Amino acid sequence: MDEYGIKKIDINLSVAQCMQEILAEQILSIQSIYQIPASIINLEITETAAAHSPEILLHNMERLAAAGFELSLDDYGSGYSNMNYMLNLPFKMIKIDKYIIWSAFSDERAKKALTATIQMIKSLGMTVLAEGVEDRSQAVMLAELGCDYLQGYFFSRPIRKNEFLALMKQQLVNPTVID
Repeated sequence: MDEYGIKKIDINLSVAQCMQEILAEQILSIQSIYQIPASIINLEITETAAAHSPEILLHNMERLAAAGFELSLDDYGSGYSNMNYMLNLPFKMIKIDKYIIWSAFSDERAKKALTATIQMIKSLGMTVLAEGVEDRSQAVMLAELGCDYLQGYFFSRPIRKNEFLALMKQQLVNPTVID
């Protein structure tokens, strides 16, 4: 991982996976086989998954958090938007859904709601990632609002593994900064 400059691996978990009572065992087993430090793995869980099996999910999340995995609530604001998930589950990061982000650029009320949401998440001691960043003006405004991380096509479209690894190697040799 270090040879590519990779500091974090994000893995999206499906609703079906989150409903499995043996999810934590499976992840811990795979992590053990490949000897990847749990601290560099961020497991992304959608609000939908949290709504379908809260007891099973809580048990799995507690085991994974205790093992050192980072847990993120993905697509916040896209569905059930239940604040209880943020308060009662061991999330370290909240990923705000792209549609919330996009609406803040065309509607002043949506911008105020986004601003308050970012402030609330940060006051709870969690980091904030904004999804769906498509241009420089969005990146600048979201950074000014306090987002810790930005994700979207402004930075890169999805690419294949080999392209990604080549890009990471190139970045290590010839670092560039997106300003």
